[in-house]
Amino acid sequence: MREFTIQLRSLQDVQDFVNMACTCPFPVIVGNDSQRIDGKDFMGMFSLDHRFPQKVWVDCSQEELPGFAQQMKPFLYS
Repeated sequence: MREFTIQLRSLQDVQDFVNMACTCPFPVIVGNDSQRIDGKDFMGMFSLDHRFPQKVWVDCSQEELPGFAQQMKPFLYS
């Protein structure tokens, strides 16, 4: 299981993230200590408090990781 921290600052960011997650053949889970949501579920993603950074957990292979990490760059929290 790999973990990233993201910040989705706008409706467009949420839509772009969900569209990206839907292309992944592995689970993409987004959330925090108290809530975990399917990152491919557009409505579920809106139940998160986007004022704060969120964690992303993915269960991908070593071969899939570089491509996913590249797609995550616009959303990474810095």
